[in-house]
Amino acid sequence: MTDQIFAVMAQIIRSTFVACVDTRADVRQAIEVSDALLAAPVLAVAFAGAEALVAVQRRHGSNLVTGAWNVMDLAGTEETIAAGASFVVCQDCNDAVLQRCARAGVLAIPTVSGPDDLALASAFDLPICRASLLSVAGNLFQDQPNAYQPHLMVTGWNDERQLAACAEVGATLAEWMVYAEPQAAIIRRARDFRRVWEDSLQAYPEDVT
Repeated sequence: MTDQIFAVMAQIIRSTFVACVDTRADVRQAIEVSDALLAAPVLAVAFAGAEALVAVQRRHGSNLVTGAWNVMDLAGTEETIAAGASFVVCQDCNDAVLQRCARAGVLAIPTVSGPDDLALASAFDLPICRASLLSVAGNLFQDQPNAYQPHLMVTGWNDERQLAACAEVGATLAEWMVYAEPQAAIIRRARDFRRVWEDSLQAYPEDVT
């Protein structure tokens, strides 16, 4: 793992949440949402469009670690790398995408659902993988032949009860879908979610990886 990837990983983990912002049609909204997230603070933000990613990087620099979410193929990977993404949240576990990110020195966060995906992620020594709450709760690692156990970013939760379950089953962080709404509402929601997460970790410390 390069120093650059390690630094990005560390900031993402400190953030607890990776905010995936769906404002691809409106860069101004993306900037407003990013302002609120930084104030919350949520320090790791992923965008669905390269234009928003570039604009937020210009505004916030290294105060936010910025990436792309739900990248599906090599073309999308090339676009986000060219835009300066520090990390790429992948829709699946695609060997070509992981290779391209590795060559570019960009952290790939693949979506894993079973042993084959974990084996591929392990081959690239990826420190963070994305998984659904059901996959994590179902003991994703039970058939894993080696000691590779990445930090898990859980997706697919819909409310505070499910968010608490993510922490309780051992996730390190959570993906959070963020839409355009008043900045005060985003900040309040982020702080409520962080409180739920921290309370769950305190309640189930032995289950946390």
